[in-house]
Amino acid sequence: MSNQLKSIFNSFMKSKGWYDDVIAIQIMPALEKILKKDVSDLLIIRSVDNGNLVIQVLSSVWKFELIQRKNQIMEELNLEIQDYKIKNIHFM
Repeated sequence: MSNQLKSIFNSFMKSKGWYDDVIAIQIMPALEKILKKDVSDLLIIRSVDNGNLVIQVLSSVWKFELIQRKNQIMEELNLEIQDYKIKNIHFM
């Protein structure tokens, strides 16, 4: 997608309040790439709002692992999803 078209699309999505929803859709595939594992049965994206990402983790073992790797995951998510800045991740 050209930069101009991408900019128009992002502006439209923001004006409708849908931009965070679009980012939420992009997060799961990015997480699977970062973690090198299909995590769709382990994680639920609960919300994305103003750079704050809330993820429900359905396994206590995975929750511990993700908490330990939180900063790395946040950095890699920001590289994968370049149009949005993840400022914090909360695992619940």
